Amino acid sequence: MKRVCAIAGLKPGYKADDPIIDVVVHERGPDRILFAANPIGETKNTSIGVGDKETLSDIDTGELFAGPAAKITLPGYSVKVFHLLGGCSRE
Repeated sequence: MKRVCAIAGLKPGYKADDPIIDVVVHERGPDRILFAANPIGETKNTSIGVGDKETLSDIDTGELFAGPAAKITLPGYSVKVFHLLGGCSRE
């Protein structure tokens, strides 16, 4: 997944506390979208390290997950997509 993300222009820099979970951010202008992928068949509860003043907003539900350790649940074989709100972009 990391190779595909690099080709697509997605940036690393945010990490889940569970090494199984892949996290990448796509930035375009002021918009930042964070993708979290669970590549295995079991549900995973994990925290994604974001800035103290950053929040994840689930694109599907609008649910908010505040930093610095945004706690999310990822069903097996799933990708969740979030707007990354607040803070600054990470280069």
